Amino acid sequence: MGIRDIGDFPYAEWEKKLPGYCFVRRDAEILKLCEGKTVLHLGAADSPMHIDKAMKNELLHQKLSKSAKKLIGIDVDEDAIACLKEKFNITDIYTKQEIDNNKTLSACKYDVVLCADIIEHVLDIEDLISYCKEFMSQKTLLVVTTINALSLKAVVRAILNREALHHDHVSYFSFGSLAQLLHKKGVKVTGYGTFSYKAVNPVVGYVLDRFFSIISNVADGILVVGILDDSRK
Repeated sequence: MGIRDIGDFPYAEWEKKLPGYCFVRRDAEILKLCEGKTVLHLGAADSPMHIDKAMKNELLHQKLSKSAKKLIGIDVDEDAIACLKEKFNITDIYTKQEIDNNKTLSACKYDVVLCADIIEHVLDIEDLISYCKEFMSQKTLLVVTTINALSLKAVVRAILNREALHHDHVSYFSFGSLAQLLHKKGVKVTGYGTFSYKAVNPVVGYVLDRFFSIISNVADGILVVGILDDSRK
């Protein structure tokens, strides 16, 4: 099982048919998409979990450094960038200002532009997508992952009058709403997958993963792949 090719997405139709059987392992799928490629990784520091993950070599940026041909990271947390550089010798993550002031870096086009679980943190989402497009050519893949507004866990919590919300999250996306947002900003979505986040209880995690492998569209997160849409220039 893996990312599903969605063909022509029905943007103009009210009902959106979701692809089934599309459950993936988030990091493994991202590494597969980025293997041997030049990669721009937005949100690379993964603050505030950067120290804990880096100590365990579980930081996505660390994993990408072993598979990507060339890797450049961007993050807004200057303290986290400095910490990763000083304590873990991760020297390829920059602030947006540093990228913009470096003519070589700012002029690059990448094979993959990766936004892994950052879009739900961003106030000006249109600006984020426009910025990503500056580093894209016609062959570039834009890879976006985020929490799934249609997730089973969210529904169960709502039934119990609860909501689990990270203090820095400002939006939810379903596959359809994310696809339409990207479409309106000139990116055609070509692939879709869902994934689960690590559960506190490993037994619960195993059971949920088995369930999500069958009922994929209610998994914790969504992953979309897109390319520049020539028809919307």
